[in-house]
Amino acid sequence: MRVRRALLALGGGAAIGALLVTALFFALAEGYLRHTLLRVVAVRTGHPVQVEELSIRLFGGPPRIVAKSVVIGNPAWMPGGGNMAEIGDLRLTLQPTLRHPLKLRTLEIAHGVLRPHRDEAGRANWRVQEKPGPAGDGLLPIEHLQLDDIEVEYEDVRRHLAFRGRVATRQSEVGAPLQLTAKGELNGRAVDASLTGEPLARARRDRAWHFDFDQRSSGTHLKGKGSVLRPFDFSRLDVQFDVQGKDLRDLYYLVGIKLPDTGPYTGRGKLERRGARLAFSELHARSGETDIAGTYVSDSSGKRPTFTAQLHSTRARTRDLGARAAGRAPPRDGPPRAVPDVRIPLQGLRRRDGQLQYRADELLAGPMTLRDVDTTIRIEGGVLTAAPLTAGAPDGRLEGRIAFDARSALPEGTLEVRFDDLPIGAVFPGKRDTPPVEGKLRGGMRATGKGESLHAMAAAANGEIDVVIHDGTIRESLAEVLGVDLRGVGLMMSRSRQMIPLRCARARFTARDGHLAAEELVIDTEPVLIKGTGTLDLEQESIDLRFQGRPKSMRFRMRTPLLVQGTLSDPAPRLETGPTTLQGGAALALGALVTPVAAAAAFIDPGRARDLDCDSLRSRP
Repeated sequence: MRVRRALLALGGGAAIGALLVTALFFALAEGYLRHTLLRVVAVRTGHPVQVEELSIRLFGGPPRIVAKSVVIGNPAWMPGGGNMAEIGDLRLTLQPTLRHPLKLRTLEIAHGVLRPHRDEAGRANWRVQEKPGPAGDGLLPIEHLQLDDIEVEYEDVRRHLAFRGRVATRQSEVGAPLQLTAKGELNGRAVDASLTGEPLARARRDRAWHFDFDQRSSGTHLKGKGSVLRPFDFSRLDVQFDVQGKDLRDLYYLVGIKLPDTGPYTGRGKLERRGARLAFSELHARSGETDIAGTYVSDSSGKRPTFTAQLHSTRARTRDLGARAAGRAPPRDGPPRAVPDVRIPLQGLRRRDGQLQYRADELLAGPMTLRDVDTTIRIEGGVLTAAPLTAGAPDGRLEGRIAFDARSALPEGTLEVRFDDLPIGAVFPGKRDTPPVEGKLRGGMRATGKGESLHAMAAAANGEIDVVIHDGTIRESLAEVLGVDLRGVGLMMSRSRQMIPLRCARARFTARDGHLAAEELVIDTEPVLIKGTGTLDLEQESIDLRFQGRPKSMRFRMRTPLLVQGTLSDPAPRLETGPTTLQGGAALALGALVTPVAAAAAFIDPGRARDLDCDSLRSRP
């Protein structure tokens, strides 16, 4: 009896419920309760909704909603209010199933303005909830999408993307491939993009949806293919891409990532997106003589975005980076800078933390060539450190540390380097097979400076350099000219490459606001002891050094200093003319007053210079 009463009660309740639902559908179809429906939608979605004309068909075919002059407001958290969308014509045709009761057969939007927006915290105005829901939800299933005369104003503060333009589809009918085009401005630069995907009617949540894409902006061409692992949840995405352009920095206008200036480049790789995690793998890129390969992973799920990367270069050249390499810098007379003037990406340092492991088989920095370069770069709270920084040679080593503090308005950098028996020919190979000076470097340097590029920091540097060369050789002609022996002039004219022992040499400079003054500059060879004075200007990268040699035995020579001027990248040695003129005048006077033999005495040096204590010199740095 109790079971019977329960079944009767359930049956009666179901009948009453069915009657109420049927009555509700008829009321909606006839135009009743529409304002109530819109209020319910506004409350459930958090978006105010206004519709001038609304037509709902629930019977006599697939359910259909037709609306005109639809205005969808922004959620309450959006500053300034405003509207998320203003749509002239909206048509929805539903094809409900047991699995997807709200499945859309068609969605048609015409004559509208869409304003999707995501803020720094990751809140998006197109979501029903203020915070993102769990990954994998995707969008409602849909078989046919038609966009006609749609203007889009998209801004993503978190990913630094802004698009202003028009979007349209070319899906001719249900079951045809989806073709989506966009044309306008992306991050302030003209962009033309297209996407061709599989027919939406074939999309299933249990298999990937595949597409091809093509984007062009600011001389950059990005193309490839990808798949949405669970349509249409774009938080789970796989992409293979190829890219080429005139300047790597222009990729910002396509992907929102700030990269350094370069010359023409090519690249390729893979991208995997899993929610807030982006993983770039199989990366390969080349610009000029510089190549780079590796992986890069970023994660924006935390309060501060983080990254990890492992990159490797077979050959890297600092001249391939910077505004001059990209042709953006104003014309400048003279050779390129030895210290690159690439602006350091301060905002990137201040906004994110991470770690980069970098290796280079060969690194060309101005006149220097470093091999087997290896360092780990860490960024934390706006402070960058590269430590340890090492470079090697078969019998020597360079070790150092770089620190860069970007927390203040004018960032400050610190460089510490130590040389340990590093062959000078390996660091400064020159353009000839046999370099003019060979030997081993010992010593180090320490400098601090403020600026927004390495060059700016060098131009304001304070510190010291103290380096010794030992166990070396020097081209005989160079040593004799530094003497300055007339025999050396002959050797230079004959292009002799004969080498003689270099006992030792020391260069010690003190830096004050980018000006380096020589505190000690000495070169000791078997025939000649050479001492120097002068300065280096790191702002202009100019050299002004003066060398005076004294022979260790009697020589027939000009008592003339050798000047080394020009720039760090292109030094220009020459003999000082003043003392030579005076010496020649004295010889002429002696020849006129006495004899030609007496005239020759003006060029004779008794040779009283003595050897330096090289053992003591090597132990100083």
